[in-house]
Amino acid sequence: MLERVSLRVKVSLVFMLLVAIPLATLGYMSATNSRAAIKKQVFESNQAIARMAAQLLEQYVLDARMIMLEASTRPKLRQEIIVQNWPEATKVMENFLGNFQQFDYIFVQDPKGYIRARVPYAETVGQDFSFRDFFQEATRTRKWYISDVYVSVAAQRPVISIAVPVLGDDGAISGVLVGALSLQRIGDLLSRVKLGEKGVVYAVDGKGKLICHPEQELVAQQLDYRSVPVVQEALAGRDGAMEYFSPIGEEKQLGAYSAVKGLGWGVVVALPLAEAYAPVEELAGRLRGIFGFCVLAAMALGWVAAKVVSDPIGQLAHASRRLAAGDLTATVAVSSGDEIGELGRAFNQMVVSLKTQQADLEQKVRTLAALHSASQALSKNLDLKATLEEICRVALETMGAKMAWVGLVAEGSYQVMPVASRGFEEGYLSKIRVTWNDSPHGQGPTGRAIKTKEPVLQRYIESDPEFTPWREEALKRGYRSSAAFPLLYGDTALGALNVYFDQPDACTSEAASVWQAFANQAATAIKNSQLYSQIEARAQELAQEIAQEKSRLETILASIGDGVFVTDLDRRIVTWNPAAQQLTGFTAREIRGMIFAQAMQIADDKGKPITEERYPAVIALRTRQPFYATDYSLVKANGRRIPVAISVAPILDAEDKPVGTVGVFRDISREKEIEEMKDDLISVVSHELRNPMASVLGFAELLLTHKYPQDKTRQYTEIIYKEAKRLSGLINEFLDIQRIESGKQEYCKEALDLAETARQAVDSFAGQVKLHTLEASLPENLPTVLADRDRISQVLTNLISNAIKYSPDGGSSGLEVMA
Repeated sequence: MLERVSLRVKVSLVFMLLVAIPLATLGYMSATNSRAAIKKQVFESNQAIARMAAQLLEQYVLDARMIMLEASTRPKLRQEIIVQNWPEATKVMENFLGNFQQFDYIFVQDPKGYIRARVPYAETVGQDFSFRDFFQEATRTRKWYISDVYVSVAAQRPVISIAVPVLGDDGAISGVLVGALSLQRIGDLLSRVKLGEKGVVYAVDGKGKLICHPEQELVAQQLDYRSVPVVQEALAGRDGAMEYFSPIGEEKQLGAYSAVKGLGWGVVVALPLAEAYAPVEELAGRLRGIFGFCVLAAMALGWVAAKVVSDPIGQLAHASRRLAAGDLTATVAVSSGDEIGELGRAFNQMVVSLKTQQADLEQKVRTLAALHSASQALSKNLDLKATLEEICRVALETMGAKMAWVGLVAEGSYQVMPVASRGFEEGYLSKIRVTWNDSPHGQGPTGRAIKTKEPVLQRYIESDPEFTPWREEALKRGYRSSAAFPLLYGDTALGALNVYFDQPDACTSEAASVWQAFANQAATAIKNSQLYSQIEARAQELAQEIAQEKSRLETILASIGDGVFVTDLDRRIVTWNPAAQQLTGFTAREIRGMIFAQAMQIADDKGKPITEERYPAVIALRTRQPFYATDYSLVKANGRRIPVAISVAPILDAEDKPVGTVGVFRDISREKEIEEMKDDLISVVSHELRNPMASVLGFAELLLTHKYPQDKTRQYTEIIYKEAKRLSGLINEFLDIQRIESGKQEYCKEALDLAETARQAVDSFAGQVKLHTLEASLPENLPTVLADRDRISQVLTNLISNAIKYSPDGGSSGLEVMA
């Protein structure tokens, strides 16, 4: 049969076979290798998206937790909860919910679990919710608690409750602040991730129930995805990708999964296999077309001349082998316009297409990896300046821009203030003025991005009229296009991230959506840094105030002359001032931490140690009233016992509950001595007054009841006069003592001859003593002194009288005056 076929046909057939077989092999190898390479790239890209989505979801919940923790420590809200002023607490929570709209509602439970305030208001106010897990865990651990996902009856969508205990000044729980965090907002963000036409990103909770999905009706049904393989892997804490059948429609899908490790949830990126591998099928179709075309070309050229065909096909085979080996730089030289040349051009176009697709995939992976790394770094950095500079660095390096800067809205104005920049800036920011109002300076990309809260692409700086106020300075520095991304924190635009390129129309809409997500994350980091700076500044102020107050109190305590001590609720000494140390002999280091009854050994007025229930601190805590006593004695460190007066009062908190005691004590030994001296004086005076009074009464009664001779009557009258005079003297002496003690004694000073006054005092006793000899020893030239004559005479008379009184057997008594 072949004998009847012409040579040209044979050559054509041979040529066709020589071309067809290598091309078929090449096509198969290229399709196989490309399918594997693209499959790997799709797997890695979807895994990166799944990890980023898991981190966004985790960060969303953690940010909400930080917001709730900060809200629970706000002085106004905390104070209203402590004093149970629920109307005012409701007003504060209304302001809170207006600023943080990611929460569906927020409420406060009292220490018993009853809801006392809720925004927005609902019929649950006043109901007992102590059985809920978030209340029980928050009060048990005294820490924040994040509940499982549940469908809110009020909002009719999945939420989680974040509960934070509100502690009073005494450390007791005054209430529990609970916020219902909506998962719809993060679900909306995840739904913006575009994965072809049918690709979706969804999340499940720790029980496998659907909590975030672009199709909200599926979320409302609370579908259980625990049987789905990718969900099982994610909930097991693993990251990866696999092919599986969709739980809806039984369609085979490519699924990438990642665990939300901080919450025990999982995120899945699902894409139909047909769509995921569409580039592979497209490549296979092209290869089949090329193969067919090459066969036809081989037949035509072989029909003309086998030799002309053999060389180009050899080159094409060689290039195909390089391509099959993964060398995307392999191309063929096309020198003719025939079918072989067209085949070479098609081959080269295929290589270029593969290179473009690979470069796009690699760029996307690099961008996602960079954004992921930057988001992690921003979430950990609380330094505002470093955070702003990092945002500019990431934008500059990842987007291939010429310059990037961050502008923040100035508080109370429409001005946008540049706060950080990176790249080729060359004084540009100092030359321009940017606002976000309706003026010409507010119509640029920055102002419009802040006003609309959407990214704005300035594709052609040279011709766009909105860029007129800044065009000259921009073109001087080689800026040809720009993009502005609003820094959104909730519904508030903090400012904008601005990126400038040296090429027109450099940023695509697809890239803008990715970078807007990064800008939102950056806004959260900026807000966190601002809050941290405010908290740090306030903490420093409070620390300084506390230090000043502590120093002032320590100075006051050190200056008080009486002993001061403070005990806690367990009656242990926590404060001990220097006067207390001086009175007791115990130092503050020795006494601090000891129980009051051990630190201060107290006895009653009879020296018997008092029982513990009679200790002043115990009585003050039990009665909640100040306690004062002066009939106690205290044993000092050296064993000496001293009488003390002690006063102790309870220290009550804002809820009128005792938290300790404060006491003051002092040594009253001197007062006791003076009191004893007064008692002795009164006893002596009473005795001394009683004797002359008895004589006066006795002789007066005799004179009244009997008649005596005149000389006897005179004698008795003289005795009465003498005793009355003595009685008057005693009374005057007692009054003098009282005046001396009160500081009201008056003296009539005059020039006084002491020698003469002494002689008169001795002579006044001359006729009154029989057993004593009185002598006055007076030196010569005794000077004249300035003194009260009556008081000096009284002193000398008392001295002589005492000398006579205490020497009843007589003898010589003398008065010596020395100068």
